[in-house]
Amino acid sequence: MLVAMLTLALSAANPASESTAEKSRARPGALLTHPATWATSLDYPPVAKKERREGTTEFLVRYGKSGKPTGCEIVSSSGHSDLDERTCRLIKARARFRPGKNDEGETVGGTYQNRVNWYLGRH
Repeated sequence: MLVAMLTLALSAANPASESTAEKSRARPGALLTHPATWATSLDYPPVAKKERREGTTEFLVRYGKSGKPTGCEIVSSSGHSDLDERTCRLIKARARFRPGKNDEGETVGGTYQNRVNWYLGRH
C-alpha cells in the first residue's frame, strides 16, 4: 500500500485580553484547503517509489494577500532532493489560505509550517 501522509502541526495562538481584542481588528490567516489534500499517495515521485525511498520533509510556505502561496522553503529535509522538491511544488500548487488582517484591518499574507511524511506502506 502506497501512502504519502501530511502530518498536521498546528499551534494555537495565545488569546488576547478583551481590551486588546476590542481595539484590534487583527486576525490570523487560516487554512482554506485541507493539508491532507496537498500531497497524496498518487504524488509519490516514481523513481523514489521504485527505489523505496522514504522520509519526512518539513516545509514553510509563505502566502500573500490573495491567499495563494508565494514561496516555499524546506525547513528540514527528508534526505532526498526529489521528495523535498515535490513537496514544495505540490504545496505551492494546492495550498490555499484565508489571509489575515493587521491591526488596521488591512489584508495581509502570512506563513504556515508543516511536514509531509513520504512513506511507502509495507506489503
